[in-house]
Amino acid sequence: MKYIRIAIFLFICAQTTLAQHYIVAPIPKADPFLKRPKSFEGHRFDRRMFFVEISLLGAAKTADAISTRQLLNRGGGEGNPIFGRNPSSGKQAGINAGFFIAQSTLFYLTEHNHNAWVRWTGRVWLGATIANHAQLAVCNARLVRHSKPCQDMVSGL
Repeated sequence: MKYIRIAIFLFICAQTTLAQHYIVAPIPKADPFLKRPKSFEGHRFDRRMFFVEISLLGAAKTADAISTRQLLNRGGGEGNPIFGRNPSSGKQAGINAGFFIAQSTLFYLTEHNHNAWVRWTGRVWLGATIANHAQLAVCNARLVRHSKPCQDMVSGL
């Protein structure tokens, strides 16, 4: 329950920050003689979608990392072979930060693509990744030392 509250708090903070940005920004005056460049036909980068999804990814990865660390401190083990059976806090944080940067960059590139199917594929992939980390955080929080290990909803996320 504590992790859900943290995720909701981070989501509200992100929304408040975005709302303040759009309220304070001046509205540019339109020049009727300027034409839009052809490269912007029908697509514009949606900053709100990008920052909301990245904020949710960060919250879910953080909740997963915290619950995994708590499980490791109780004597459990990490199931992901990239981290090793019992990673240190620094190794866990470094690997998680690297994955977060890579996933954020990939999502940024898909959001800047002009093909709608590429953008929506990136959004669905990121949504599945967020759901996977949230599910793992809940699973890790409930586990005791000798119970069944947590598994990814979809392997490879």
